[in-house]
Amino acid sequence: MNKNLLLLIAVFILLISLIIYVNWEEEKQVYHIGILIANDSRYDKVRGLKDELETLGFYEGENTVYHEYQSKYGEDIVYQASTLLANPLDIIVTAGGVETLIIKNLNPDVPVVFIGVASPEEWGLVAGHKGGSNITGIDNGQIDVIGKRLELLAKINPKVKKIMVLTDKKAPPTSIAISETLSSIHLLDLNYDIVSIENSQEVRELISDQNFDYQAILPLPSFVLEEVLVNELPLLKEKRIFVMGAYPEQVEKGMYMAYGSSFYEQGVQAAHLVSKVLWGSSVTSIPIEHPERYLLKANYNSLLDIGWELDEKKQSIFDEIIYLGEIIK
Repeated sequence: MNKNLLLLIAVFILLISLIIYVNWEEEKQVYHIGILIANDSRYDKVRGLKDELETLGFYEGENTVYHEYQSKYGEDIVYQASTLLANPLDIIVTAGGVETLIIKNLNPDVPVVFIGVASPEEWGLVAGHKGGSNITGIDNGQIDVIGKRLELLAKINPKVKKIMVLTDKKAPPTSIAISETLSSIHLLDLNYDIVSIENSQEVRELISDQNFDYQAILPLPSFVLEEVLVNELPLLKEKRIFVMGAYPEQVEKGMYMAYGSSFYEQGVQAAHLVSKVLWGSSVTSIPIEHPERYLLKANYNSLLDIGWELDEKKQSIFDEIIYLGEIIK
C-alpha cells in the first residue's frame, strides 16, 4: 500500500470522526431549569441547589441553562412566574410555598420541585390532596420542630414566663401549626397568647405598642414572618424581646437563635430530586422528603444585647455559635 493511499485513508477516518463528533455535540442533551424565588433571603436554597447539581453532572453553560426569576423592587411575583413559564423548560424549581402555589395555579405542563415548604399537604402540593400531581420537593420540617423550639426557648432562659405565639392568617399551615403548638406548650411552664397578623406592618405595630408585655415571640411558619422579624431586629433589641428563629441563616443576619434546617442544605437535598426528574423519573414516583438534619444556632452578641448569657453548659447544646461575625463553635 503506497503512502498516498495511506494518507487518503487517514484523512477519510479523520473526516468521519469529525462528523460523528459534531453530530454528537448537536444532539447532546441540554437541560433547561426554571427557578422562581420570592426574595433575596431564600437565595441560599438556590446556591445549594446549583452547587449540588454540578456535582451530579449538570454544568451551567455546558449542559445546563438556568432561567432564574426573582421578585424584587416591588415587582409582582405572579408576573415573574408568568415570564418564567414563557421559557422552554424541562423542570421548575420553586424556593418556597408562595412560589410553588403560584406556579401550581398557573398549571404548567412541567414537573415542579419545591425547596422548603412547611406542611405541603396544607398548600395542596401533595398528589391526591387538593391536587399537586406534578409536584414534589422538600418539606422544611417546620411543623415537626415547633415543640422542640418551645423546649429550647424554655431551656436557654427559664425566666421567660410569657410568650406571644405569632401567626400569619394567610399562611396555609397556620391551623396545623397552632394545633402542634398547643399540644406542646402545655408541657412547659409558660403563659402564652396566640396573635394573628395579616401583613408585615401589623408586626411592627405589635412590637411598638407600649403595652407589649411579652418576653419572647414564637413565630409559626410564614413567608411574611420569616423576613419581617429579621428586619425588625433593631426594635426588638431595643425592647429586649427575644424571637425564636426558624432557619440558621436568620442567625447569620442577627437573629438571636434558631432551630431548623438550613436553606443551603434544603437546596442540596432538592438537587437530588431534580436530577431524578431530569434523568427520566416521573414526579409521581418521587415522594416528598423531610430535612436530613436540623441545626441549633445562636448569635452570641445578639443574645447579650437583650441580657441573655450563654454559660458553658448552655453553649454545649448548640451546633454553632456566632460571635462577632465568626463561628466560634
